[in-house]
Amino acid sequence: MAQDTVARLLDIEKTAAKLHSDAQQQAADLIAEAERAVATLRNNRLEQARREAERIIAAGKQKAEAEHARIIAQAGADAQRLDTTAAKAIEPAVKFVLAHVIEQP
Repeated sequence: MAQDTVARLLDIEKTAAKLHSDAQQQAADLIAEAERAVATLRNNRLEQARREAERIIAAGKQKAEAEHARIIAQAGADAQRLDTTAAKAIEPAVKFVLAHVIEQP
């Protein structure tokens, strides 16, 4: 009888050791799975952030290009107005200078 009890206790210990080993393996598997899920989620979020940053940069670049074009157009229009004003004033200015040069002895 004692031998049967010892044998049963050994079987119970073996079963407990197997259950413990299985539980440790399951825990390790769950940790590995969670780490993979975290890495995947992190990579997805980084990719989303990269795409959003690219979109923001592209929008800013487009806005800067539009502002640049507006400033260039405005500068061109200002230059044209100055040319027109200068062209109107050049003839009277030349006459004035010639009149003063001719009148001087």
